Amino acid sequence: MKLDIKQGNKLKLILISFIFISILYADSSNEINKYKNDCENKIANSCYKLGTLYNYGTDIKKDIPKAIELYDRSCEYGYSFGCYNLAHYYEIGRYTKQDILKAKEYYEKSCKLNNDIGCYKLGLFYLEGNIVKKDTFKSKEYLEKACNLGSAKACTKLANFYHNGNIVKQDKQKAKSYYEKSCKLNGADGCYNLALLYESKNDTSKTKSYYKKACKFNNSQACYNLANIYEISNKNIEDIKYYYKKACNLNNSNACVKLAGLYQNDKNADYSQIIKTLFTKACNLDNTKGCFQLAMIYKNAKGYHKDLNQAKKYFQKAKKLGQLR
Repeated sequence: MKLDIKQGNKLKLILISFIFISILYADSSNEINKYKNDCENKIANSCYKLGTLYNYGTDIKKDIPKAIELYDRSCEYGYSFGCYNLAHYYEIGRYTKQDILKAKEYYEKSCKLNNDIGCYKLGLFYLEGNIVKKDTFKSKEYLEKACNLGSAKACTKLANFYHNGNIVKQDKQKAKSYYEKSCKLNGADGCYNLALLYESKNDTSKTKSYYKKACKFNNSQACYNLANIYEISNKNIEDIKYYYKKACNLNNSNACVKLAGLYQNDKNADYSQIIKTLFTKACNLDNTKGCFQLAMIYKNAKGYHKDLNQAKKYFQKAKKLGQLR
């Protein structure tokens, strides 16, 4: 039987695909065998990688008990993330029965192996006192170690200690130093708090700079505050919309309301559906003004479908939220 050119090309493509998949399968099989051999030779990160493959069923049949066993071996051989994973599983009861004491034990092992997240978790345990007896001195020790290992959250916690003076003696300069360290580690809250510090000193340039960085790392209030600053200073409307939109996307309800207001004032196009969507989101986030404005849309129906039942519903929710606040 004679094949035409199209059929011949199709067969070539199928053959090439088959060869490519066979190569990939062979490579993954070789990789898995390497991890198995290395793990038998007590190479910790190979045990961890193999455990992760079993955990997610990547190139191998999913097997959670096997994954846990391999994470345990990697921890025993000195791989901190093996210890951390087990601690996390025991803490939340994922894949295994919840066991807070075992979680603490594995967090301690991970911290001793210089895992910043493990140290941070221990710092929180001793700070909150729910799992172990509250000990602010130990909490501070673990948080300092976590911060030095690169945990932005730990640095922010320490900064808050010194800023508020409730755990340690108040020291605003130390607080600023820890906020700076957190921000350098891409900690959104560290950058945000630095912006607040500079805003209190009327340093507009640094305030905007740190709000911008905090917003980049998804701190919604930083995005909102930045948009507010730009709005007050009559900055380009597109910049204002951009930052309110980002804050709204991060579930900042006030930003959704503000953005809706900007669209209401823009007469260059019909933004009625966008406005309604924004007020709906704000109301769903329990924003009183968002619910009130949504009720007005259903009541007045200018550019919308009139629905007095919906109007009543949202007026009632706005009233309830107003009373709660």
